[in-house]
Amino acid sequence: MPDSNHDTYLEQRGFKPECSLRIFDRSERRDLKRYGHWLQALADGTIQPESEDQEQFVDLVHNDERPNPEEGTGAYFADLWWRYQHRIEWEKDKAKH
Repeated sequence: MPDSNHDTYLEQRGFKPECSLRIFDRSERRDLKRYGHWLQALADGTIQPESEDQEQFVDLVHNDERPNPEEGTGAYFADLWWRYQHRIEWEKDKAKH
Protein backbone atom coordinates (compact mmCIF):
# COMPACT_ATOMS: atom_id res chain seq x y z
CA MET A 1 0.00 0.00 0.00
CA PRO A 2 1.37 3.44 -0.90
CA ASP A 3 2.74 5.64 1.87
CA SER A 4 0.57 8.68 2.54
CA ASN A 5 3.20 10.63 4.44
CA HIS A 6 4.54 13.16 1.95
CA ASP A 7 6.69 14.74 4.66
CA THR A 8 8.92 11.65 4.70
CA TYR A 9 9.96 12.42 1.13
CA LEU A 10 9.83 16.21 1.32
CA GLU A 11 12.25 16.20 4.25
CA GLN A 12 14.77 13.88 2.57
CA ARG A 13 17.94 15.61 1.50
CA GLY A 14 20.73 14.44 -0.71
CA PHE A 15 18.86 13.60 -3.91
CA LYS A 16 21.60 12.47 -6.25
CA PRO A 17 20.72 13.14 -9.88
CA GLU A 18 21.48 10.29 -12.26
CA CYS A 19 22.57 12.65 -15.03
CA SER A 20 24.25 15.95 -15.69
CA LEU A 21 22.11 18.91 -14.67
CA ARG A 22 23.83 21.43 -16.92
CA ILE A 23 20.79 21.70 -19.22
CA PHE A 24 18.72 22.93 -16.28
CA ASP A 25 18.78 26.49 -15.02
CA ARG A 26 19.71 27.33 -11.43
CA SER A 27 16.16 27.23 -10.05
CA GLU A 28 15.42 23.93 -11.82
CA ARG A 29 18.60 22.36 -10.39
CA ARG A 30 17.59 23.62 -6.96
CA ASP A 31 14.08 22.17 -7.35
CA LEU A 32 15.39 18.78 -8.49
CA LYS A 33 17.80 18.58 -5.59
CA ARG A 34 15.21 19.82 -3.08
CA TYR A 35 12.18 17.84 -4.28
CA GLY A 36 13.75 14.92 -6.16
CA HIS A 37 12.89 12.22 -3.61
CA TRP A 38 9.31 13.49 -3.35
CA LEU A 39 8.84 13.79 -7.13
CA GLN A 40 10.20 10.26 -7.59
CA ALA A 41 7.81 8.91 -4.94
CA LEU A 42 4.84 10.63 -6.59
CA ALA A 43 5.88 9.53 -10.07
CA ASP A 44 6.36 5.88 -9.16
CA GLY A 45 3.26 5.62 -6.97
CA THR A 46 5.04 5.23 -3.65
CA ILE A 47 2.88 8.08 -2.38
CA GLN A 48 -0.50 9.17 -3.67
CA PRO A 49 -1.31 12.72 -4.75
CA GLU A 50 -3.11 14.81 -2.15
CA SER A 51 -3.85 17.95 -4.15
CA GLU A 52 -4.95 18.97 -7.63
CA ASP A 53 -1.39 20.08 -8.47
CA GLN A 54 -0.04 16.70 -7.40
CA GLU A 55 -2.72 14.88 -9.39
CA GLN A 56 -1.83 17.02 -12.41
CA PHE A 57 1.84 16.12 -11.93
CA VAL A 58 1.11 12.38 -11.77
CA ASP A 59 -1.20 12.50 -14.80
CA LEU A 60 1.30 14.44 -16.88
CA VAL A 61 4.30 12.35 -15.86
CA HIS A 62 2.58 9.22 -17.14
CA ASN A 63 1.80 10.84 -20.49
CA ASP A 64 4.30 10.37 -23.33
CA GLU A 65 4.13 14.00 -24.39
CA ARG A 66 6.19 16.74 -22.82
CA PRO A 67 4.11 18.76 -20.33
CA ASN A 68 3.62 22.49 -20.79
CA PRO A 69 5.14 24.12 -17.67
CA GLU A 70 2.88 27.14 -18.11
CA GLU A 71 -0.21 25.10 -17.16
CA GLY A 72 0.34 25.29 -13.40
CA THR A 73 2.56 24.13 -10.59
CA GLY A 74 1.91 20.45 -11.25
CA ALA A 75 2.76 20.96 -14.91
CA TYR A 76 5.98 22.82 -14.04
CA PHE A 77 7.18 19.92 -11.91
CA ALA A 78 5.95 17.36 -14.46
CA ASP A 79 7.92 19.12 -17.20
CA LEU A 80 10.99 19.26 -14.96
CA TRP A 81 10.68 15.55 -14.13
CA TRP A 82 9.97 14.68 -17.79
CA ARG A 83 13.11 16.50 -18.96
CA TYR A 84 15.14 14.95 -16.13
CA GLN A 85 14.02 11.41 -17.07
CA HIS A 86 14.68 12.04 -20.75
CA ARG A 87 18.13 13.42 -19.97
CA ILE A 88 18.94 10.22 -18.08
CA GLU A 89 17.86 8.15 -21.09
CA TRP A 90 19.76 10.39 -23.51
CA GLU A 91 22.98 10.02 -21.50
CA LYS A 92 22.55 6.24 -21.28
CA ASP A 93 22.01 6.01 -25.05
CA LYS A 94 24.98 8.29 -25.71
CA ALA A 95 27.20 6.11 -23.50
CA LYS A 96 26.29 3.02 -25.53
CA HIS A 97 27.65 4.53 -28.75
